[in-house]
Amino acid sequence: MGARRGSFDRECGVCYTPYGLLADLEDSVQRLSPCGHAVCKTCCDKVTKLARTRSKVPLCPFCRQVFFVAQRVPALGDLCLRRIAFQLPPAAQLRKLPLQTRARLLGMVKNRRLLYADRLLACIEGVGSVLERLVLSDLENASDDNIIQASRLALGTRASSVRVLALHNIPMAKDSCAGRWLEVVKGPQLEELQLTTLPELEGGCFERLSAASFPNLRVVNLRDSAAVQASALLLLCQSLRDSLEQALFGGCRRIEDRVLVDGLAQCPRLSAVDIRGCWQISTPAVLSVLESCVGLQSVNISKCGNLDGGALLRGAAENCSCLHEFDVGCVDGVDDEAVMCLAESEVGPHLRVLGLESSSDVTDVSLEVLREHCPQLRRLDISRNSSVSEDAIIHFASGHQNCMVLQVSNCRRVGNHCRLLLGSLLSGRTGSSAETPAASPTRVRRPRLQEPQTMADPDAAIAELLTLGFPLERVQAAVGRCATVVDAVEWLLAEEAPEAVSPGSTYCPTVASPGGSSAG
Repeated sequence: MGARRGSFDRECGVCYTPYGLLADLEDSVQRLSPCGHAVCKTCCDKVTKLARTRSKVPLCPFCRQVFFVAQRVPALGDLCLRRIAFQLPPAAQLRKLPLQTRARLLGMVKNRRLLYADRLLACIEGVGSVLERLVLSDLENASDDNIIQASRLALGTRASSVRVLALHNIPMAKDSCAGRWLEVVKGPQLEELQLTTLPELEGGCFERLSAASFPNLRVVNLRDSAAVQASALLLLCQSLRDSLEQALFGGCRRIEDRVLVDGLAQCPRLSAVDIRGCWQISTPAVLSVLESCVGLQSVNISKCGNLDGGALLRGAAENCSCLHEFDVGCVDGVDDEAVMCLAESEVGPHLRVLGLESSSDVTDVSLEVLREHCPQLRRLDISRNSSVSEDAIIHFASGHQNCMVLQVSNCRRVGNHCRLLLGSLLSGRTGSSAETPAASPTRVRRPRLQEPQTMADPDAAIAELLTLGFPLERVQAAVGRCATVVDAVEWLLAEEAPEAVSPGSTYCPTVASPGGSSAG
């Protein structure tokens, strides 16, 4: 069963593989029943196989519920294609297959090491005239000459219908290969170009990109193509100035300030920027993009070591009123004051994703401000934080009903019991609707020694526990017995458990939602 591809359901929550790179979306994304979480088929098969080897039932990696996958009965033609894709026949037999069949077979090949030389040419001949999404992924044995020959046969004598061209993880692909493919798909129909994880790509092929040849090219994805030169990126941005909407350059480590100032800042329609891991850029260059492109909706500047995260948060608060996603993880200078400035600005009411990984200066104050001023926040990453307490995390998760993913991995002050409670709260929300994305799995780690905390405001603790659906008498008893809100919730859940739980078991408590229904 397919997954709904909303703005927050674009990748597998286990292996983080983007669904856009899967060849057959309908068969490659599995919706688990009855919880409703979605994973890719590879991870689903691994979970099922691991459970079978241990003589156990498979459990959802997110909410730990027993699941099954509702699958439609495959047609005889689909079974035959899967058999052919498992072990490709010789090229002479592949050429005898109809054009539509070869187009489907090209996206179903499991072992990409078999798809090279004569077999690649036989499969791809003429498919460019019937496919809207042409993906060549993981061609480990295909040489640059093989892929160039394939580009010459992709169209045949017909016009191109390719709207999305994706070349992913092809170790031997060079600029000559990418340039030849750009010549093949040239025209107004191309809207998205993906040249990801190509270690030999330097960007010389971008000279072929022009507004006249590609007037509707809106998305350029060059993630993890680390050899692309800064001059080539600058030429690309200047050539597509009027049409470029998404510039995804994460992992292109040779980006310099001139690419941002003279390139991206001059694109008026830019709505998404990903420059993750580009350590050569500076804070003024990023600020120039934030000031010039006022329509930005998604910005990822994580793992850029030379940036000032506080200044960028303030710059986004002043200039980017349409911002929905902002990731400043592993960037220095992010503190409570900067987070408050962003949350209390025009960005706060419609902010949906915020990444604050490794921001040790972010404390409980930031969580309280985000809970009050960011009602649409659905995903928050505070991993590797040593200042946020368990009480603040539980207070945020229980009081912010729209939050679906809260990442707290490697937080020193967060123990295993808090992780279990947090996973129960979040999975109860995401599993109730088929349209909501899956929460990231809560990994149980070895507990660390924590400083004892006192319950500063018993009345506030009672009000917070009542929102979880516990009776007033038991809530008052728990507040009188326990020192923290987390301990009180754990005591209430232990008292309501139907049977004793052994220390080695994986019991996941059930928390009653404010509406009266229970979520596991």
